[in-house]
Amino acid sequence: LAPAAPFSAAETRAGDTAAILFTSGSTGAPKGAVYTHGNFAAQVDLLRERFHIEPGEVDLATFPLFGLFDPALQMTAVIPDMDFTRPGSVEPRNIIGPVLEYGVTNLFGSPALLDRVSRAAGGTRLPSVKRVLSAGAPVSPAILGRMQAMLTGDARIHTPYGATEALPVCAIA
Repeated sequence: LAPAAPFSAAETRAGDTAAILFTSGSTGAPKGAVYTHGNFAAQVDLLRERFHIEPGEVDLATFPLFGLFDPALQMTAVIPDMDFTRPGSVEPRNIIGPVLEYGVTNLFGSPALLDRVSRAAGGTRLPSVKRVLSAGAPVSPAILGRMQAMLTGDARIHTPYGATEALPVCAIA
């Protein structure tokens, strides 16, 4: 195959529509939220700064929105084999396996996903993970404790909060 020819990105303005993303549906029927290029750029800057994300990291994208952020954050996106509409039904090996195989440094997981994975971990450690982010629903101290037991060094779990339109508004580690 011949190398791909260089291309120029389309010119955009901060107020231009970049995407329509749907809410989780946790408070009713999922609703479309219009994202502008300015909104995406501001969120990327905030995520990078707040969670100390460095270029070259590897993210296990268990939530499609975070998969969109990965290239902008200069992170590699690893997409697990799972039903993204039912994260609580994930096969734990489909999360743990890619984390270990690809040296994942960032893991976003809903509380339901983290619950399932941490219950099945059986003492498995995730030495490459620097941070775990969990949002979308309340996360119990028991889940946080089981996940923390899987981490090493100074890896931290963060529970950011915010609507799809404005994420994160705040975060607790």
